[in-house]
Parts: sequence; C-alpha cells; structure tokens
Amino acid sequence: MKINIKKLLVELLGGIDREDYEKEREAWLDLVPHFPSTDPLTLNQYQAKAAKYLAPKFRDREYLALGLAGETGEVCEHIKKIIRGTALIDDALMEEIGDVLWFLSQLALFYNMSLEKVASNNLYKLYNREKEGFLYETGQRLRRQ
Repeated sequence: MKINIKKLLVELLGGIDREDYEKEREAWLDLVPHFPSTDPLTLNQYQAKAAKYLAPKFRDREYLALGLAGETGEVCEHIKKIIRGTALIDDALMEEIGDVLWFLSQLALFYNMSLEKVASNNLYKLYNREKEGFLYETGQRLRRQ
C-alpha cells in the first residue's frame, strides 16, 4: 500500500499555522547543502544531508526509534521473502536498508552522536570482544587455559 506523504503531513500538521511551518521548514532546509551528489559520502556527511529530510515536527526520539524498528522489520520481511523465493536481492532491499540507515542516522543525531563516532566505538567494542576470547561463530567465550 502506498502512502500519500503530502496528505499524511497535512493531517499531522493540522493544528500548526501553515506560514509558521513553511518558515521553519525553509530555515531547516538551508542548514544542509542540497543533494543529490555523485561524490562518495562519509557517514557524517550522509548524516548531515539526511537531516534535511526530517520534518521539525518529527524530531523526537519516539518517532525516530519507532521508525527505525519499523524499517528494520521491513528489511526482515524482504529477506524472509528472498528465503521463500518470492523476492529478489534488488533495489527494493537496498531502499529498505537505506531507510534503516536514515532512521539510525537521525536517532544518533538526536542524541548528538556522529555516525562515524558510533561506527568507531562499535569497531573498538568488537576488537575488545575478540581480544577477550569471544568466539563469533558460536557466540561463546573461549575458555582460557
């Protein structure tokens, strides 16, 4: 089912003065350089450019967390269909994974975290787990002798 985004936004903005909303939106759009670009992006560049597409009304952790959960569910649903043989590994899967990335980037931004810092910290955590003898194949810690 396709959702009419404009109609949804109008419904959600019901009580907001349209002129005030447009002013806030214009100010918000001016914060981020315009896209698209064919140049490769760093995670932080992506995060900043992606912020352009988050309406001010939806800048809260609940919306972002639920959006992340919902989009993650859509990725899982697509993978289930791939396993079942009724879907392909295609642009639709890439779009769903992109939606997960968008929500994740904006949730991190909400908490003043850069995606590059999140990624770096995660690699450091994984490195330490390996150093401590965590066996990834089984999810078990190795016994030290």
